[in-house]
Amino acid sequence: MAARISTETSVEDIESILASPCKNQETYQILLGPAVQTGCIETVKAIIDRGADLNMLCDDNQSALVVALRYLEGSRLMKMVTFLVENGAHIKKRFGAFSAMAQAVFCEPDVASYLLQNGADVNEMADFHENTPLIYALFKHWRDLKLGKAEETDGLDVLHEKMLYRGADVNIAKWRDDSPRLIEILLLAGADVNKANRRSETALHKAVQYCNCEIICNLIKAGAQLDAKNCDGNTALHLAVQNGKYEISWKLIEAGAQLETQDRYGNTVLHLATKKGNCEMSCKLIKTGAQLDMQDRRGNTALHLATEKANCEISCDLIKAGAQLDTKNYDGNTALHLATEKGNCEISFELIKAGTQLDMQDHRGNTALHLATEKANCEISCDLIKAGAQLDTKNYDGNTALHLAAKKGNCEISFELIKAGAQLETQDRSGNTALHLAANKGNYKISCTLIKAGAQLEVQDNHGCTVLHTAAGQRNNAIVRELIKAGARLEARDSRGKTPIMYADWRENAHLLKKYGANIKAVDNDGKCALHHMISCYHLKSIFCRRMRFHHPQRETLRLLAIDDDQINRQSNDGMTPLMEAAGLEFEEAIRLLLELGADPNIVSYASGKPLTALSIFLESGFSTSLRFTCAEQLIKHGGLSTLPQRCWDSFFMLISFDDRKMVQLMIAHGMAPVLVKLKTLKEFLYSYKVIRAVKCELSPLALALLNNNIQIAQYLVENWFLTRADLVGSLELRELRSLLGKLSLSKGLKFMDDHLSQPMSLMKLSFVAVSAQLGGVAGREERVSQTPLPNILKDKLLFRRENFPMDLSISYYENATYEYGDDE
Repeated sequence: MAARISTETSVEDIESILASPCKNQETYQILLGPAVQTGCIETVKAIIDRGADLNMLCDDNQSALVVALRYLEGSRLMKMVTFLVENGAHIKKRFGAFSAMAQAVFCEPDVASYLLQNGADVNEMADFHENTPLIYALFKHWRDLKLGKAEETDGLDVLHEKMLYRGADVNIAKWRDDSPRLIEILLLAGADVNKANRRSETALHKAVQYCNCEIICNLIKAGAQLDAKNCDGNTALHLAVQNGKYEISWKLIEAGAQLETQDRYGNTVLHLATKKGNCEMSCKLIKTGAQLDMQDRRGNTALHLATEKANCEISCDLIKAGAQLDTKNYDGNTALHLATEKGNCEISFELIKAGTQLDMQDHRGNTALHLATEKANCEISCDLIKAGAQLDTKNYDGNTALHLAAKKGNCEISFELIKAGAQLETQDRSGNTALHLAANKGNYKISCTLIKAGAQLEVQDNHGCTVLHTAAGQRNNAIVRELIKAGARLEARDSRGKTPIMYADWRENAHLLKKYGANIKAVDNDGKCALHHMISCYHLKSIFCRRMRFHHPQRETLRLLAIDDDQINRQSNDGMTPLMEAAGLEFEEAIRLLLELGADPNIVSYASGKPLTALSIFLESGFSTSLRFTCAEQLIKHGGLSTLPQRCWDSFFMLISFDDRKMVQLMIAHGMAPVLVKLKTLKEFLYSYKVIRAVKCELSPLALALLNNNIQIAQYLVENWFLTRADLVGSLELRELRSLLGKLSLSKGLKFMDDHLSQPMSLMKLSFVAVSAQLGGVAGREERVSQTPLPNILKDKLLFRRENFPMDLSISYYENATYEYGDDE
């Protein structure tokens, strides 16, 4: 039965339910709410007589009295309220979200008056937010004023939603502008105008937001505290100024509201008016005597804020009224700093004219002139210079205004500073002069202006670099030419002994320096010449250019510097040649170019205690990409194997393990010798721990190929007689290899041995292997072969330049990089 009851149940439906045989007390309680909504007192009385409790919550979580206030109006409302109160409905106790008084405020004033006469508390907490009925009445006044101006139903719906949020759960049809009378009733009943809600808001705070001057005056007369703060530290005057309510603001000020009270952010009303850009309000506050120099939480005065907002009118009013011009905020900025930073010429001019200090520094050490220069504002800069601002003051980075102008490339400001007498040789924290910075940025016009003004050319920065060093590393060769013509020393050295040409990584600069007589054979403190430095610089810039997808034309610079064998093969103090530098950087383009120009890949460096060649440096860094194999190929083809140290033989075995047939073939054809290598150096190239545990002797290239299932390489080695003594049929090592292949189930390797290494070798083959073993390792092998009294055909054979059997290159390492153990059957 209860399921059939709703808020729209009619009187007839309720009477029908009452007439039915029902003894359930809960049903009567549920019926009470809908019965009250009908406004039929007889029906409500019948339900109460059957035991329903007026003060229990109805189905919509409200008491019967609140339901009546919510849904009824006119005489029906008054009669129902009177009936419920006379029958014991509680007025003071709050049921659900809102009290009866909170709801009554949105009804006729007579209803609220009746409840007050019958014991309602005019200062009760009417909702969860602890708002009083008076605060609700003020909100109702605002709502009624808005409704009076509303022209569309949609606007009413929006206001209704706001009303619901505030707790005014009433019918839109009942709204009328009777709130002033209601407020008067509440005040006469003793409403406490200073009682605050949970957000510390009093009636005056709400009135400023919702009401007109008349009601605010009534609240003031009733004793409202003018300077009470809400939870944000705002007084009523703060809120009035924030909301732009000029008339209300002056009513509060006339009533004695404090002008210097600060909110939680340290704002006075003058701060707020200035932030809002309200010139009329600000002017009136200034005339009224508001303190001009109070600071907010960030240390800003009203003048700071007016300047920051670029409000010239307010700024001028504050200046004329005597505001302190040089007060700093917590970032160290004065009003002049802010005006300059914002580029406001008019305010800056007024501040300068009023006598503000020009050379005060902010938290970065910048004066107004620094900021004007940094922002490239020529007009303000000129005003400051004419007013006598210090030109050579340094900020905390050691920059003067001239440094910043040169760095930003501002020719006009630079010219004005130079003309005004700025010091040209002042150095920043890095030791740079303005000329260093202009040259570094490639700014020809400023550089020429500084040179003509007499800037010293030999001043060194913290790294010992002169301006010519700096300019040589940039693309603007016109600056280099002007510096040379002005007498800059071509052989000046920095703290590492580098001359300008060692910085010249662009062809035009290098050519220009060489043309004017720079010594390209000069070396620095590490014994490196310009070519050494070009390699490392060329490498970095070529990477950058590839990423940025534009051409880096430095091949010609390398050609220019590599003029003879002394340069191209010069060894530094650590024994490194330019080719070794390129190999260490894995720089393929430079390696190819240097080899084309005649670089010797067989120069050996012993400076580190072990022999190093370009190829050994490259091989010892490991192989991981096709690009690195290309670099190695270039070095090998130019004879780099002839001086390869013995410790680098592992790289050849690594190529066998990786099944890189092309590189194996290349190394054999260009001087690699058949050698044995100890297992401990090959562990990383053996892909099975079984092999590591089982092998006890040295390994030959053939043994390693078979253990890694690289049958094509094994066949190439056997057919071309690239064998060691351990590969001779009948040797102990070969028998152990066969046994090991059997243990590892490498049937392909066993079959290969049966096919190629089971029959006794011919006498010629045995003799060849014996002679090859006598010739020793890679280093000097070609020379030793040339000294043997053998025909050239045999000499070529001993150097493996003649292939009896070609390498099968159909599947490369890069296409088949997966390695298995055991046979793939």
